[in-house]
Amino acid sequence: MARRVIAVWGPQPGENGDVASKLQDMGRLAAGVWAFYLEITPGGLTLARLTELMVQTRVSGPGRARTLIAYLRFIRFIEPAPPGEDGRRRLFVTTPSLKSAFRNRLYNELEARKHLDPAVVWVLDRFHDELVFTAYFTVISEVSMSIMQIGTKRNSALDLFSERYAGMTVLGEMLLGGGPEDDFPPRRPVRYSLADIANRCGTSRAQVLGLVKKARNAGLLIQQDDGGDLLSTELREAIEAFVAGTTDMVVGGARIVAGNRPPVM
Repeated sequence: MARRVIAVWGPQPGENGDVASKLQDMGRLAAGVWAFYLEITPGGLTLARLTELMVQTRVSGPGRARTLIAYLRFIRFIEPAPPGEDGRRRLFVTTPSLKSAFRNRLYNELEARKHLDPAVVWVLDRFHDELVFTAYFTVISEVSMSIMQIGTKRNSALDLFSERYAGMTVLGEMLLGGGPEDDFPPRRPVRYSLADIANRCGTSRAQVLGLVKKARNAGLLIQQDDGGDLLSTELREAIEAFVAGTTDMVVGGARIVAGNRPPVM
């Protein structure tokens, strides 16, 4: 299952590939989640509501919301809503391509875990129902934002990757380079081509190499004399915790939307 979950991070074929690239950077992913969540909840996506959300989640002070609105418009995540009756409130809406990206991403996250709980299958079977999709996205968003409000962010070995553009996507491609007979995350050295990863992830070879060097310097990747890199215990445990935590959230959200259906034993 962990292999399938990690594969969801990476490049996807066809239309999925076109839209998934929007979400491969964790900063863009978070900003997109906030924008779409505000749009589909009462009050809509406004500067005032985004400001309030950024303060609540301890991401930034009130002055940064205007900058984020400009950035989201620049990367074509949002656009001005058509004029409404209340001209005093300036509403924005997310673009169709961002909605498609989230729909595909969440579907793939659920698909990778559908064997774990019948509630996941229930949501998957109804995922193209707009009410079900919106309800599920709202639950996942609120859980994520509640976690951010709990307290100080804990340091993780994954921060080195998640805080860099396409870093988690690159890491996922490296992990999938482990042997099929190995455990997952791999305990044996992983071997990969910098050029191939850069090409699949839509980034440059230099950027991938820079990320690998930083991970080696931090002791997260241990370069081997015969080629490849060995994952440190710290990095393996961080990956396991991330997969477990996101699985709790994905399955728990499905149970809430499906009406708290108990698992079939």
